Amino acid sequence: MKSLLETLGPLELWKPRFKLSFPLQSNVLNGQLFPALSLDLPDLGAETMIDEWKLIREILPSCSGIRLVPVRKQRFLYLVGSCRVEYGEVRIADLAMQTVAIEHETAEKVLQVRELLGLATKKNTNYQRKLKQIMDRDPSIR
Repeated sequence: MKSLLETLGPLELWKPRFKLSFPLQSNVLNGQLFPALSLDLPDLGAETMIDEWKLIREILPSCSGIRLVPVRKQRFLYLVGSCRVEYGEVRIADLAMQTVAIEHETAEKVLQVRELLGLATKKNTNYQRKLKQIMDRDPSIR
């Protein structure tokens, strides 16, 4: 999970908050994941370890304000100049799209590679915003 720190013109600076892997301890759900999503954790009973299946099929559907949507992503990593570039093929429900992410410590280098790749006129839209746009456009997506 990442948090947006600041926007610099067309660029966004994100900071990783945490990375989780399954199975999850229930105290991690209660102390990290659910607060970060602004969700109330349902009663887990005596369970201390939660696997991916239980989280997706049982716990999250019982939470209000959340929709589960299938997302698949295949990514390809490159080094262009001194920037890390990720090209992704993403499928959100039945909608397919391509993505590009350019990473470097300095905004100037990112802007140079963005120009080099012919992306300077393309709008920069992060996953969170794009998912919201897609979901708002088609509430039937599941």
